Formats: sequence, C-alpha cells, structure tokens
Amino acid sequence: MAKLELDTPVQYVKRVGPTRAEQLSQLGIQTVEDLLMYFPRRFDLRRQVQPIKSLRGDEDSCTIAGEVVKAKYHSFGRKPYFECQIADGDALVTLKWFHGGYLSRQIRPGMFLAASGKVSTYKNILQLLNPTFQVLYDFEGQKLSQDQLLPVYPAGGKLTSGIIGQITKQVLPEAKHLVRRWLDDDFLDKRGLMGRAKAVGAMHRPEDTEQWSAARRRMAY
Repeated sequence: MAKLELDTPVQYVKRVGPTRAEQLSQLGIQTVEDLLMYFPRRFDLRRQVQPIKSLRGDEDSCTIAGEVVKAKYHSFGRKPYFECQIADGDALVTLKWFHGGYLSRQIRPGMFLAASGKVSTYKNILQLLNPTFQVLYDFEGQKLSQDQLLPVYPAGGKLTSGIIGQITKQVLPEAKHLVRRWLDDDFLDKRGLMGRAKAVGAMHRPEDTEQWSAARRRMAY
C-alpha cells in the first residue's frame, strides 16, 4: 500500500476497497482526511473481560469475550430468539436475544465477540440474556484485561460503528501526524490546549473521558 496522504482516496486504505469506499462516501467520507474528521458521537465503557470459567451464574454484570462456536435463530414459539455459544478456551457461555432474528446476519461461527450483561443459568448452562456486544475484528490486539472506552460512530447502511472504528483505528498511527498544525506551541500553552494532531487522535481513541473532553475543547477552538 502506498504512503497515505490527507487527500488519499479512502478506497486505498487497507481493507476498504471500492465497495466499502462507496458505503463510506454515503457518509461523506471520501478521503483519509474525511475519515480522520469523522468523530464518534459517544463512547461506551467496556469493562475488563473475565474468564468464562470464573462465572458463578448470578453476576449482575460481567463482560466476557471469545469465539462464536455455534449460532442459530429459533423462529418457533411465541417468543422467537437468536442464540450463540461463545468459547474462551475450554469454557462456554450462551448468549440469547429474544426477537433477535436480525442478528443471524451479524453473528456467525468463527468470529469473535465481547458481550456484557447479567448472568443467569438455564438447565445448568450459563447464559447472558439480551446482552450488549461488540464484534472483535482484531481479537489478539484487543486490551481485554482492562476497562476500555469504545467509540460509537454514526453508522449507516451496511457500515456498522464497529467497522468504521476498525478502519479508523488502523489508519490513525500513520495518518494522524499528517494533521495540519494551525497554532504554535506558545499560543496553545497559554490557553491550556493540546496540539491538533493529538486532539484528533484523542477524539477517536482517548485514554479517558477527561482527555476526550480536552480534545473536544481543542477541536471546537
């Protein structure tokens, strides 16, 4: 892949291509610079992931992560549901969503998920009912052993927030140094503002909510 510039068409970003570039274009994202300036609307907190085998079955809240080993939509009965099984090593947990037929297009065996919710048991099987979840596109690169702020991007069509976040995450290390500098260090220091490149990075991947607020202040300035 050629070196990225701000005016590089987003089509040439790794893992984008013509079809996804057209989907991004519908969101107003046509270049690398457009992608950098397409900020999350909020952040959700994903708690530290715990091993499935450590679950007792009565936790009010927990976060687990692993590979989807089975997935099926049960359309029969008065309360149809979609369920899948997640494995992390030798332990399994069932995730179940009532009226979740739409998830059969999003969750498939072989992909990795992180899911958060209340834990219960049914016929001695651990389960999370209607949990929130995140598709883990880079499972090995995830910081699962600590709390993490997850960006939620305005999505549309076939582009989910997770896909937009993954594209942006892989571009940031190379592209954020391209962000144009508008103000000198003395001017920024007197006003307690961070540099623009750092602010753009923190708008997408802040260390905490305080850094995100500081980045928003800088971009608004």
